[in-house]
Amino acid sequence: MPLEIRTLKLGEISDDESMLLFLGRPGKLRRTAFYSWLILGSDVPILVDTFVRNSDGISWKNKIRTKPEWTFDAQLGKAGIRKSEIGIVVHTHLHLDHCGNDSLFPNAKIYVQRRELEYAATQNDPQTLALFDRRDVGELVDRFRERLVLLDGDTRIGRGVMCVRVGGHTPGSQAVYVETIEGTAIITGDVCYLYENLEKNIPTGIFFRYDECIAAMQKFRRDGRWILVGHDLQVYQRFPRILLKV
Repeated sequence: MPLEIRTLKLGEISDDESMLLFLGRPGKLRRTAFYSWLILGSDVPILVDTFVRNSDGISWKNKIRTKPEWTFDAQLGKAGIRKSEIGIVVHTHLHLDHCGNDSLFPNAKIYVQRRELEYAATQNDPQTLALFDRRDVGELVDRFRERLVLLDGDTRIGRGVMCVRVGGHTPGSQAVYVETIEGTAIITGDVCYLYENLEKNIPTGIFFRYDECIAAMQKFRRDGRWILVGHDLQVYQRFPRILLKV
């Protein structure tokens, strides 16, 4: 059975360019998207990232835009998948727009890098704290404890699918590699918001370690045949669906 990756578009926002590109132009708005990715054909259906808990409740300067056709039900339904069928949820990192809806997938194991959870649960810098939702982090160590799988570095999680710790954006940021005889597809998480990050070798405007961001982008360019970055509108246009021979 071939492996399949489907890009699930869940929302849009207008972001300040300085968030998207290090030393980008403050005040210049650029439209970006929020995604999850569905991986089919491995041992169980895998979902990468679960969007924000409540898009209307976010106190960001610019509002997240949603549509009925961008819900999980609608997007998963296009692939004939129900939420209860998701067997694994992978979090590329724990910023609030990536891990807010784990409760929608009650039968899924949740894969997070141990370093990421430790950081999210213990850091106290006010600027950094604003990027996390304490409810999301709290549920991982309480409500979802029995479903939580903590990873220590690179780990194969299913046939053809591997979590690869890259850091950079956050201490425990991880990419998801889908490996086949046709090449490797890489879901980068927010180490790359845009294809422009990769093309110009410029990290995002939000990062934990600059050197790890640069190293991760070099790795993605070296390893990946298909690259799905975190928030670029072109992802959905280029790669709404990828079928890969194992």
